[in-house]
Amino acid sequence: SQCGNLNWPRKNPTRLLRIVSETHIQIIDARNIDFVQYVALSYCWGSSLIFEASTVEENIAERKKPFPITDLRKTIQHAIALVRRIGIYFLWVDSACIIQDSKDDWESEAMLMAEVYSNAYFTLFTILAEDADAALIQPRDTWAYPEQLSHLGGQCLSIASLTLNELKQLATYSTRAWTLQEEKISPRILYWTQQQMYWSCATQEFT
Repeated sequence: SQCGNLNWPRKNPTRLLRIVSETHIQIIDARNIDFVQYVALSYCWGSSLIFEASTVEENIAERKKPFPITDLRKTIQHAIALVRRIGIYFLWVDSACIIQDSKDDWESEAMLMAEVYSNAYFTLFTILAEDADAALIQPRDTWAYPEQLSHLGGQCLSIASLTLNELKQLATYSTRAWTLQEEKISPRILYWTQQQMYWSCATQEFT
């Protein structure tokens, strides 16, 4: 609870995705509503076309009305499902909340990135996903088998999870320059990987 003191200046982003139902979302103008709990998503776009499934001038009006979650890329779809199950109904995603083919919107929103991440309830990092079509919700095969110690050449072998710092060194997101700001400014972070989750905030860290 102490990490809430790091939210500054306690204001909503310009736009948020509002989770309407299990299947639909909409873009809302969040500047004129009370401060809400929202999750910010940090992810890799990948090499796909920049405007694919994104918000652009042509569809922004339609997206202000409820539209299918399936119109967005898979990583974002799964992030919406996770956030909804946690009990939060607002999400900030750059490709959906910034008008991608508007130079003016990009320039004005880029100046607000520190506020977007510092005011998020937490930031969801899809730490090992290499593009926005990666599934987040899937069977975790590693944990489907019993853990047994093995002995080889006088050595004892067992399953060992990577520490968060070790994982970061291997992560695709570590190659993105702007993740430094996202990570340092976010008051709370949930790192999501294919096999487990890591939690980090100003006071505690869990695996």
